[in-house]
Order: sequence, then structure tokens, then C-alpha cells
Amino acid sequence: PELLRSLQDSPPAAVAPGERPSAARIESLLGRMRAERARQRRRRGTRWLAAVAVALVAGVSAGLILEQDERPSPPPPQAAPSQPPAVTATLEPAAGSGLSGQAVLTGKTWGVSIDLTVSRLSGRGPFVCQVRKAGGSTTEQAATWGPTPSGNAKVTGASSIQLRDVSTVAVADGQGHVLGTARLN
Repeated sequence: PELLRSLQDSPPAAVAPGERPSAARIESLLGRMRAERARQRRRRGTRWLAAVAVALVAGVSAGLILEQDERPSPPPPQAAPSQPPAVTATLEPAAGSGLSGQAVLTGKTWGVSIDLTVSRLSGRGPFVCQVRKAGGSTTEQAATWGPTPSGNAKVTGASSIQLRDVSTVAVADGQGHVLGTARLN
């Protein structure tokens, strides 16, 4: 009010000088104004926080939905591959050999896998498993192993000859003497 009186052409003060509010009243009003401003700031902060949370949830949800739409559907189930053909052949001992056992041949795309089980294997070794192709044109070494104290052995070997083309599987000693043969064809 005093500043207004100092202005030229200013209207008279609305509050008479004797009717001024007390200092306690002014402090009370200022305290309420400060409290109201603090409440407004908190509300504004809460509104902003809620708006950011809503935007974040909407963005994540939209991203998940779009990502699901872009994923290719899973391929249809396929039938399990059939077991490769297997042939079991008994080893017949050569003259003067006590060898016995069997060879299980399993056809593979690359040739044949041979699981050989032998007993009464005599000699110093090394021993060799040989696979012969029908017609005798090709012989491949499928496995090599040393002697065992019991004369028994289980050996796994392989050959590039296809199962349908294998004619014999033979076990020989280190000097090349055949100890037993299994015939397939």
C-alpha cells in the first residue's frame, strides 16, 4: 500500500494504515501459501511420474506385440528319422583259431559303423578288423587294437563302404593271419 501511495494518480490504499494485518497473521498466510505450493509441486510431480509410467508400459506392450508378430511360426513337426539298418553277423573261426564273436554293422550315410565283440582272441596283436567290399575289389581297415589279458575285446570301427556293399568282416593278427570271418552277402 505504501508503494502505491507513492505513485502519482494512484487510487487510495484499500487498507487503512491502522488496519494492517499483524505479523503473526502474515506469517500464517505465508506458511499456508508455501504449503499449498509444495502440495502443487508434489501433485505435478506425481502426475508426471504417472504419465511417464503409462507411456513406458504402452511402449513396452507395443514392442512385445510387434515382436510377436515378426517371429516366424514354428515349423510343423516332422517324423522322427528312422533307425539306420543294422546287420548282425557271426564270426566263424579260421582253421587253428579259437576266435568267436559277432559283428554288428550299422549303415550310415558315409558308410558303415562296426561294433565288434570277440572272445578267445590269441596272439600278441595288434589285431585288425578289415571290411571287404563285394567282389573283393576293396578292403578297408576299420579298427586296430592290442591284446587283452582275457582274450576278450569290444571294439567299434568304421568303413566308407556302404552296408549293402559289404561282403565280409575279418579279424586278423599283426602278421596278417585271418583269425575269423563274418560273411554278409
